[in-house]
Amino acid sequence: MTVKIRETDEMVELGIIDPKSGCNYIADFVGNTGAFDREFAEYDDDEECYIADAVDVEWWQDVIAVHEHVGYVIDAMDDPISYEDSVTIQQIVQDVMSGDLDYFGTPEEFDIWFADELADYDYTMTIHSDGSIGFGKK
Repeated sequence: MTVKIRETDEMVELGIIDPKSGCNYIADFVGNTGAFDREFAEYDDDEECYIADAVDVEWWQDVIAVHEHVGYVIDAMDDPISYEDSVTIQQIVQDVMSGDLDYFGTPEEFDIWFADELADYDYTMTIHSDGSIGFGKK
């Protein structure tokens, strides 16, 4: 989704990728919040882009980064987590993520919270230096 920042005329791309399908679902993600009637209500047909204030674009970039990160974390939950536990943990994440979009300021803040939640289920989460995520049973 191409957005022109009103104050600078800078063009930025917003996108959020589903880790399983590789699809960019930014239009659905933004649309489900009603932002096409608020932050992205103005569209430039000639330049084929939305026009938005810098503060709104920056806010959306932060929210998208966290939500995309959450998708990759959830996608990494295969073995050794049981199906039942993965469903429970995914539900915890979904409950939080369906509330305030900016509940977590950064992917790192989400990781801290998520690691604490996993500990309640006797699991550990390790983020490796290459960015991959490992899960284990305590």
